[in-house]
Amino acid sequence: MSRRTLPLFIISAALLLIILVLLIALRFAGARRGDAVRDLLSGSGELAEAAESAAAPTSPGGSLDNLRHFFSKDPGRRRFARAADRRRAAAYLEGTEDTVQEYMNRLPQADHPEWAALFAGRTRTLFSRVRNDILVITGIPQELTSFARPPDSGESSVDRVRSAVGRFAAAWIPPRRASAFYTPDRREIRDYLLKNRRFERRMEALDKAWLALEAGLYNLSIDSRWLLAVSFDPALDTELAELTTLTAAADIYRMRSDIMTEVPDDTPSPGIRWTSNFSYYKNIPEISGQTADIEPAIFFAKVNLGYTFRDSLTQTWLNRRKDWLTDYFLTFFSNTVTEDFSPITQPNPEKADWQTARLKAEAIYPINKKMVQDNPFGRKKAFGIRELALIRVNLIANP
Repeated sequence: MSRRTLPLFIISAALLLIILVLLIALRFAGARRGDAVRDLLSGSGELAEAAESAAAPTSPGGSLDNLRHFFSKDPGRRRFARAADRRRAAAYLEGTEDTVQEYMNRLPQADHPEWAALFAGRTRTLFSRVRNDILVITGIPQELTSFARPPDSGESSVDRVRSAVGRFAAAWIPPRRASAFYTPDRREIRDYLLKNRRFERRMEALDKAWLALEAGLYNLSIDSRWLLAVSFDPALDTELAELTTLTAAADIYRMRSDIMTEVPDDTPSPGIRWTSNFSYYKNIPEISGQTADIEPAIFFAKVNLGYTFRDSLTQTWLNRRKDWLTDYFLTFFSNTVTEDFSPITQPNPEKADWQTARLKAEAIYPINKKMVQDNPFGRKKAFGIRELALIRVNLIANP
């Protein structure tokens, strides 16, 4: 081999080695990218699991579904007529004896049927399981509710999505990039997810799970068997109202929450807030009045009501009640205080967002409660109000 040929041979070998290393690196990056996408977006991936978790209470065998199944039985009967129903009920009624005994001790037999204690006690136990499931799913801060969260309750739906996206960001590598030369880029990850059809489908599935959960709670409030249980135990009605309000607040918070909070952000860049596609009722005029502060402030407020896109039943219902809605919001704002719109007691921005979501949910609940009495939610794709847009709220100190 000549002296001229040897350097060329060494250079060629080095180039081939570099190309080989790059091909191996790109192949490794492709495998890693495929694993990250599968773990996040597949039918068994983490976003699918988050949707299944939110849908668990309303799914077959879930806590809310079990309560509905219990209500399908004649309340005066101790057992279901069909063997299959008896087997199913035996599983979910296990552990209800203590609550039933409590009712038997305090319900006067002269005032109630003999079966009332058994029916009301089991209703309360099954509803408590619904409440515990929803407290975990929503992740409502303890200071915003009198309900005690179950111990070792795990991640909320929002936290599960954030954690899943954070793990995806740490593992995912863009196409045509080698792992050795890539560090997570928040903007690049965001662009990829928003352009990915599977990501869109998974987030839509999560939204449908929340729709079913809220609809199930509102529909429970008009169930004749639930109303019968409330006649024996009036506190159940108050607890259901609180639980439904919490769920609506968590839904509003979820839609306005950045799901990319666990993705590194070396340079300021936007995250992802997955808000459903809403239609808005905008016909409520601007209202004004005084707040309920010790030293009242004058308020000027304009609100729009967000509901599921193309929900014609909700739209029609609202259109027929413009005057009622105007009077309702005048009363609602007159019962608020300045701090409701500027939660200075919460320096933590997330807690402030929770307080705002709770305020909106408290405004929405009476409207939906009135609406569901005319048409159960879920029927003909009607789901009521899901968002309250505070277009303008001006507070002026009263001179």
